[in-house]
Amino acid sequence: MPRKRKFTPLHQGATRKVHISQASISRLTVNRYMSAMSLFFRWRKTKELCAQPEFAELDLQLGAYLNHLYQNDMPLYLGINCIAGFKKLQPRCKKHIDTAVAWLNNWSRTAVKVQAMPLHAELVKAFVRYGILRKDLDFALSLYVAFLGLLRVSELLDLKLSDV
Repeated sequence: MPRKRKFTPLHQGATRKVHISQASISRLTVNRYMSAMSLFFRWRKTKELCAQPEFAELDLQLGAYLNHLYQNDMPLYLGINCIAGFKKLQPRCKKHIDTAVAWLNNWSRTAVKVQAMPLHAELVKAFVRYGILRKDLDFALSLYVAFLGLLRVSELLDLKLSDV
């Protein structure tokens, strides 16, 4: 005997299926990859490099782009997303961009990893200022000591009395 469905979708329309290369990753990730790759293509156009390179030349172009990002203190995620985009969205390139991948690994080893604070330092400063303005020095001091002593000491040590 057939059973009733427990769940019925809100819209019964046909869903558009993406390409199989993008089936395992989210749409947001694909957008990140595409935007990082478009930045590479834009950079390549400004440098007037070959628009249809062979794999070896593409590898050198990607390496030069990563070097450009590294020397201009751009975020590491741009390079990671660009290389990942080429590997995931252009699978023919995957085996041919070894130099760029090696340079990206070198960059990721030299990058200083910074862990996110539970509260941003500016927010802590604002809370302390609020306590001082309300003439509640116990609150301001306890908040400052709690964040300075208990959480992320190295990030909050740069707080100065002039900041408060």
